[in-house]
Amino acid sequence: MKTFKGFQAGFTTIEVVVALIIVFLLISVAVVSFQDHRTRQARAEARQALLESAHWLKQQPMPDGGYGAHALPYPQTPRGGDARYRIDFVRQPVAASDPPLTFAATDAETFTLRADPVDADGCGSLLLDSAGRRGVTGASASVADCWR
Repeated sequence: MKTFKGFQAGFTTIEVVVALIIVFLLISVAVVSFQDHRTRQARAEARQALLESAHWLKQQPMPDGGYGAHALPYPQTPRGGDARYRIDFVRQPVAASDPPLTFAATDAETFTLRADPVDADGCGSLLLDSAGRRGVTGASASVADCWR
């Protein structure tokens, strides 16, 4: 701030612009951090729903049509409100990016569950089969990062 004969003349334009730039940078970092947190939280809910659904399926008696004849207890996450992930059986074999293997389609004796994100997610779809194998379909995703 400049002083003129003992009086404060106020902030210069440059000082105001620098202060505004700093405030906008802090806000943008906070928004990105919050969005990343919401994505990780939604992914954690999807992982939990996959694990709970797999456990539930293993406890159910086998119907005539096999595992695919069951209706999943959690078709989406969160359970109420707008879906962030949709959960269903894998009806066709699907290739995972990590680990690099193909998850079989659900049949009479085995199942594979898939959680598909409604919005873009770097992990892509989360996969879980009846043998407990986990996978992801995102191009640059890893099971270690997406399933932790």
